[in-house]
Amino acid sequence: MKNLKSINLLTFYMKKNNKIVAVQGDSLKQMNRKTDTTLLLVLEAQKRNYQIFYYLAKNLKFSQNKIFAYGNYVNFYENKKDFYHIKNAKNLNLAKAKFVLMRQN
Repeated sequence: MKNLKSINLLTFYMKKNNKIVAVQGDSLKQMNRKTDTTLLLVLEAQKRNYQIFYYLAKNLKFSQNKIFAYGNYVNFYENKKDFYHIKNAKNLNLAKAKFVLMRQN
């Protein structure tokens, strides 16, 4: 019974704390899905239940001793012609991301 309680607490913790990978990169329109390794990284992160937050370097902002990025949550797809779908835009405190990847050319 104790293990079940531990699992339930872990599940609650995982749902409560968003798993976010922030990716600073070039425009998604410029990404070559056949050669860009960024796509491989974000697809693997999604398989591990991370949300992908994608932003451009020009959209970084430093305010109140915190770094924010204006960008979009994005879903990526391995085998579709349109290999990404942009969801909602927001300002994200990058300290909330588990990882920040910088992937510009």
